[in-house]
Amino acid sequence: MSTTAASAASGAWTAPAIANLLVAAVILVLFVLACVASTMRMDDVTTGFDEPAHASYVAHIQHTGDAWPALESMRLLDPQTFQFTGEPNYLNHPPIFYALLAAIGPKLEGHPQALLAHRLFDVALVAIGFAALLALGLNAQFSRPEFYAYAMPLAWIPVLVPLAAAVNNDDLAFLGGALATLGVWQLVATGRGFWLAFALVGVVAAG
Repeated sequence: MSTTAASAASGAWTAPAIANLLVAAVILVLFVLACVASTMRMDDVTTGFDEPAHASYVAHIQHTGDAWPALESMRLLDPQTFQFTGEPNYLNHPPIFYALLAAIGPKLEGHPQALLAHRLFDVALVAIGFAALLALGLNAQFSRPEFYAYAMPLAWIPVLVPLAAAVNNDDLAFLGGALATLGVWQLVATGRGFWLAFALVGVVAAG
């Protein structure tokens, strides 16, 4: 058994593993700061990834109290006043993500400033998923160059920062995909059934 493998089996942290952990922490912090800065720069709802439609979905559930609304009844918010218009909302996604935001976030209708809290919730979802992918690299016991080669492309996914900074159910899909990936990796590495359940939770969230 190699030194790295022996260290992994015993749970000990080698010097390269500790260095990788520090690098992962720095990357994660910088990623979160970039996402938060992006939420501040996006000065209105029209600049996001279909954000008007997604925010309107949340506002509709808050307005009606119906956690599983009739999709054809939904309308878009005006991006300036955040009052409902007569324009239909074209989204046809399941409502779980939107019902969650509606329940925990401040009221959006008539309150453009409330959008920031909802955006920060999306940042948190993506940050957890990003941390899960970094954890996969740490658990793999990569050497320092290998870990850099794994982690840096994740940090530079072109649209991930602005997507995380917008109200969008793709953020929940990213989190679910990351959890599923980590779960499958750990299932193969350890053979423990817990990780299969973990991966399936990720698949459900992504779906």
